[in-house]
Amino acid sequence: MTVLPSAIMRRAQFILWVSFLPVLALAKVPIRLASDLAVSPNGKQIAFFWKGDVWSASIKGGAARQLTRHPAVNRQPAWSPDGKQIAFVSEREGGKQVWVMPAGGGAPRKLTLHTEGFVLEEWMPDGRGLLTSITRDHFWRRGERLSIIQARSKQGPEQVLFDDYGQFASVSPDGKRILYNREGDRWWRKGYTGSRTAQVWLWNLGDKSHTKLLDGEGARWPLWKADGKAFYYVGARGGVLNLREYVLATEKDRQVTKFKDDSVVFPAISRDGSVIAFRRLFDFYHLKPGLAG
Repeated sequence: MTVLPSAIMRRAQFILWVSFLPVLALAKVPIRLASDLAVSPNGKQIAFFWKGDVWSASIKGGAARQLTRHPAVNRQPAWSPDGKQIAFVSEREGGKQVWVMPAGGGAPRKLTLHTEGFVLEEWMPDGRGLLTSITRDHFWRRGERLSIIQARSKQGPEQVLFDDYGQFASVSPDGKRILYNREGDRWWRKGYTGSRTAQVWLWNLGDKSHTKLLDGEGARWPLWKADGKAFYYVGARGGVLNLREYVLATEKDRQVTKFKDDSVVFPAISRDGSVIAFRRLFDFYHLKPGLAG
């Protein structure tokens, strides 16, 4: 584990590898350009997508474990609130369907069956549902809708939350509010400030209201804090995508990471709020939120 300069306190770079046994018993192959990062509820493990499958590793880095083994693509892992299961999306039976398996790997169970497939966002806080993004009868630009599916049985009716575009959603700890992204040009397009810049919105389950919280300079990938009073997101103020924190009551917005060049992408947070992880360049990093900055 490599400790970075003190200007970014307690941030550490993941050095992950996979040991291919027994063919190359002593070989350690570095894992680079992995994606779909997810942090376990207690912040001790990560799951991620690499070379067509879902893997897991310690938050401290080290040897990674392959959890899925199938010729089809298996990705978008999401830890259940109790940390005992991992949901993921697989194309093994046609279409992008949601499956669930034990957190340590094992026989998966299929939850959905729809030809148009699903994008997995995360588990609902009560563990009984999964938040997904779907495209059904909206075939024009921005046709994605946020929907909840059952996690304990095969697919029933899809519960579409609202008939409007949304993606990269995050559910509040009490399950009553959802942060989500609208618009957004490609995240790798640095410096874009036009009409398609990414926005963060808040949807309230009680009164069904939508509130735009952030726009301009690419506000992406919102993640609730464990207390439900603030959230983290990735923003491009200064021209570089860095992790930031936004407090709902005061609208205070502060920068958490201080990279000067290459960007923070694909952030994830543990359900207890103790760890945030993300990718920068080829590798994963993690930090302790209370000690960063």
